[in-house]
This record gives sequence, C-alpha cells and structure tokens, in this order.
Amino acid sequence: DKSPLPDENAMRAEIRKIIESALVQLRSEYREVWRLRYIEGWNTAETAARMGRGENTVKVWVYRANKQLRVLLRRKGITSEMV
Repeated sequence: DKSPLPDENAMRAEIRKIIESALVQLRSEYREVWRLRYIEGWNTAETAARMGRGENTVKVWVYRANKQLRVLLRRKGITSEMV
C-alpha cells in the first residue's frame, strides 16, 4: 500500500497552510503569476496574455516570486525536500 500515512497527510496539510500564508506576503503581481503558473498550470505565453504583460516580465516575476517564497518558507523551517 503506497497511500500516505496519517502523519504524512497532516504534515502535507500543514506545509500547504504555510505556503498559502507565504503567498499572501508576496506582491500581488508575483502572487498572481505564481498562481497562474503553478496552480492553474498555464505556460509563460498564456500567463503573459492574461496579465497583459510581456513574456520576459512574466519570467522575471516567476523568478522573483519563487526566490521570495524560498526565503519566506526557509524562515518557517520548510525546505525544498519537504515540499
């Protein structure tokens, strides 16, 4: 049985809450571009069109959003291995 153990489910739920609280701390543009790319699964061109921005701007915003999220999550004790 490869189902996650109850402890693993609880840990994932807690990490999800921490990520959501970190996303709220980002600039609105970064939060929106991150949501479109990683939650909605849109590519760079789709995201740029939706936001009315150039693709290079979207790439920079994704980079900055990820960088800021890493910092915020590290402060809360979350590492990339945990996500």
